[in-house]
Amino acid sequence: MTTERFRAALVSSFAGSVLLLATLGVYGTMAYSVTQRTFEIGIRMAFGAEKSSILRAVLEHAAIWPAAELPSGC
Repeated sequence: MTTERFRAALVSSFAGSVLLLATLGVYGTMAYSVTQRTFEIGIRMAFGAEKSSILRAVLEHAAIWPAAELPSGC
């Protein structure tokens, strides 16, 4: 019984670390993307764009970018 618990704890810890690394990767990618678009965002704000429309544009880019990276067979 203790061997099964140990294995379950080990798998859970690996799953937790993978989830943490994936979260950090997505955060890093989004931060880089927004940093690259800082000038564009500033221009949009200067012309009076609302924060919600800028946020929507960033989130749309975040949703489209992974879909564009899918292999052609999917």
